[in-house]
Amino acid sequence: MNNNVIRKLALTFFLFVFFYSCDEHKEKEKRMINGKEVEAVFLRDGSITGMATFFDSMGNIINRANYKNGVEDGVSLNYFLNGQTSDSMNFQNGLRNGYQYRFDTLGSLNACNFFYYGLKVGPDILYSSNRVKQYFFTDFNKEDLIDVRYDSKGELDSILLFKTKLAVTKLLVGDTHMTGIFFYLPNPPGATIDYSFGLRGKDDKENVIFEVNRDRVFIDTVITTPLKNEHYFVKASIKSNGSNFNRVYLDEVVW
Repeated sequence: MNNNVIRKLALTFFLFVFFYSCDEHKEKEKRMINGKEVEAVFLRDGSITGMATFFDSMGNIINRANYKNGVEDGVSLNYFLNGQTSDSMNFQNGLRNGYQYRFDTLGSLNACNFFYYGLKVGPDILYSSNRVKQYFFTDFNKEDLIDVRYDSKGELDSILLFKTKLAVTKLLVGDTHMTGIFFYLPNPPGATIDYSFGLRGKDDKENVIFEVNRDRVFIDTVITTPLKNEHYFVKASIKSNGSNFNRVYLDEVVW
């Protein structure tokens, strides 16, 4: 490689670092975007990077959000006119991902739901006086899988509906026959719930394949194909933290 090429590469690298550093260390400025005043760091192409603050026509803060190269990424907060947070959510690469919390004008929690990369799925929790009132869990098709009611103290009172919607599919991975496993993981507050997944044979004996991490909204995995006359099960053992509620739910798929 001759010296001219080396010098050109060095100059190109220097300019890239220089302009990138200028963008990264710019001071915040205010601009009008879609009729709203926005205070943020703007890159050379006009896109926002870092935290941005949005104002209404009266100068009130209505939103604070984080951006990465013009795409919303990170925590986003919306505000009431009295300054209280109206809702809080997380974005990943422009898509809502994770829990969204909604509040009233006094700052009390009203509701909570969940998004998986832009798709609403999983828990939907209603609150009253900062106590859990009702817990729903919906699948990707917006079907309710669980309906849990709570008493005036916020303790689990009854479960009117409970399903994990266990689904089993045959797969061929290379030359190996495998089984695709999918099921949802409702995890209502105020209760301890233990999930296990396994097989049940002709003798009705349960063979637990794995215990389930409750922090997930669903399980989507692949396992080896079972023997004949065996079928899959998902067992959920639920105990209330504050009452005498104690119940076991079972979803099964015959293979």
